[in-house]
Amino acid sequence: RTWCNFFMPGGRLLLLAVVHAAAVGTHAFQFTALGGRAAAASNRCLASVPRALPVGMSATNRRPPAIWLRMALGDRPVRRDRDINQFITQRALQSLLGLMHMNRDQITADWLAEWKDHEGIERYHGLNGLQMDWGDYINGLLRAPGEKLVVEFKRRGNGGHGGWSGNNPYLQDHVMQMETEINPRKLGERLMEVRAELGREWIEMLPLLQRENDEVWRSWFEKVRSEDGATDSEANLQLPHLENFDPTHLQGSIFQGGDYDLIKTLATLCATDRLRQRLEREGGGGRQKAEFLERMMNVHGGEFESDMQLGAADRFIEELLQQTPSVIGGTGYSTTTILDPLGITEAIMEERVKVAGEWVEQLRGVPEDHADIMRALLTETY
Repeated sequence: RTWCNFFMPGGRLLLLAVVHAAAVGTHAFQFTALGGRAAAASNRCLASVPRALPVGMSATNRRPPAIWLRMALGDRPVRRDRDINQFITQRALQSLLGLMHMNRDQITADWLAEWKDHEGIERYHGLNGLQMDWGDYINGLLRAPGEKLVVEFKRRGNGGHGGWSGNNPYLQDHVMQMETEINPRKLGERLMEVRAELGREWIEMLPLLQRENDEVWRSWFEKVRSEDGATDSEANLQLPHLENFDPTHLQGSIFQGGDYDLIKTLATLCATDRLRQRLEREGGGGRQKAEFLERMMNVHGGEFESDMQLGAADRFIEELLQQTPSVIGGTGYSTTTILDPLGITEAIMEERVKVAGEWVEQLRGVPEDHADIMRALLTETY
């Protein structure tokens, strides 16, 4: 049971109490004092409403920071999956929460974000947001028991509520109650619908990585030919590969631009891991190249594991291209190796196109995955 205070447009104060129904038919509601975890929930609700914020609240606190997602994990290790099915489930959850906020369904959005301790995930731009197996998350949501939400709000009355004057002894508070039910099974079905839509969208999006590679080399050689060796004079003439990169665009999913940026980052990370492992297996000069990639990941790849800014993959590729060729050998090395950062970067970009092609085939199976999940659920039910 938690209490959650938040303001809605028009200045009305809502008091939300989440209560679990102990039995079907007759429900007894028990309320507790506000404090501890409930106080944090109150701050989340206050921060999530775009208008009518309490006096003195900073604008930076309007939305819960993504760091809350890390705080909610406690001492649990952060998952570092490279599975496209895991990642698309994370983005489907984030998109569903975004749609709920757009449709002013704050109550359901808060419940879903708090389920399995994923508070703040809607503001997270990274690769490791979903902290459990994607199948376990969907199956658990489909089988979770329903809950009942009781909302109390002051419509008009003493104290200035509803635009009336304050401290008027003749005005009485008008308190109203409203019950809202949370149906986790329907939420699970909605999540799968969003996940399927993202799958269709990503199948069309992933082939754009080949164009990304072409643009990297065009920009690189343009800089090499420039007088200062660092200026791409034609950069402003290039159109984005994803036409509606703007998340406010009416076509596509609401976070399409962010999806594309993170897909590119995840593909680059997977390609780097694969290349490093392959070089290690080769032995000899491959070991030195693998060590170079590991150093680059340690120095410049930390952003991949965090709540990142747009363009993380582009910055990593740029860092690789800026490295100076060198000769590695001497004591401790069986062979002398010429380290070619351009060749390594080219191999990574070629590998991420292969990764994208594999993901396209996996995403084609998303509808069948959902059918299997629902088939198992219906078998248990009937």
